[in-house]
Amino acid sequence: MLINLTERTPIAVWQNQGVYKPIDSDGQIIETTVRKLNGLPLILGVEAPEKTPELLAFLAQEPELLRRVKAGIRIGKRRWNVILDDLDNGITVRLPESDPASEWGRLARLNKTQGLLDREISMVDLRQPDKLIVHLKEYKKSKKKTVPKPDLALEESL
Repeated sequence: MLINLTERTPIAVWQNQGVYKPIDSDGQIIETTVRKLNGLPLILGVEAPEKTPELLAFLAQEPELLRRVKAGIRIGKRRWNVILDDLDNGITVRLPESDPASEWGRLARLNKTQGLLDREISMVDLRQPDKLIVHLKEYKKSKKKTVPKPDLALEESL
């Protein structure tokens, strides 16, 4: 009897219908369930596992931002949204279908030069190469007495 074992290291965790399964570096689902993310990004969406290595490869080009990635959500089998900082109340980054790596780099440059991601924002839309759309976080009156008004007059020098 010959048993061949292949060790597969998870790079992310895919959530599908309430079940969490690790994904390896080839985008293959490891047939076991997990209960904790253990620092791995959460991946959601149809066909997301097989596209995860590609996603993580271009996200890794900007290590400072990669450390903040909590989740990747595959949208319509064609593009990604990335959640930064917190799964429930983090910043959603909407990446374009074409050349998401370039726009991820643009976000990193804006963050380094303007501190974009240090502001009270809920979403950054990078789907249009000539525009940057930013949504502010909403505050409930019961939690905060004053609503901070961050200066969002960003000057993009790209």
